[in-house]
Amino acid sequence: MTRDADHAALLVMDVQPGIIERMPDPADYVARVTAAVKAARACRVPVIHVVVGFRPGMPEVSTRNQSFGALKPHAPPALTDPRPAIAPEGAEVVVTKRRVSAFAGSDLEVVLRGAEIDHMVLC
Repeated sequence: MTRDADHAALLVMDVQPGIIERMPDPADYVARVTAAVKAARACRVPVIHVVVGFRPGMPEVSTRNQSFGALKPHAPPALTDPRPAIAPEGAEVVVTKRRVSAFAGSDLEVVLRGAEIDHMVLC
């Protein structure tokens, strides 16, 4: 591995039921992401799964929140019990974000710094 690869990770973002089912061909999308995850694992590149999720009742969401506020009265189960569609293996980290950005309202930055990751591939 090169020096850059030693500090790289694959971020698998929002690949969870409830989100991918809105895509035109969810099965094809998951198959392509799965291939990328397998390739990263084969090269020993860390895989970090990022899902969007909230506590029951979504107390983290204001009714003024344009992205999630309208969902609050009838929160879909996929948002209150988020699970990656591609199962994490071993010590792979799952980060739960509470905003559109994975860096706001989550511990993703702390996880990346702790692992000394400064190069990311988004999937």
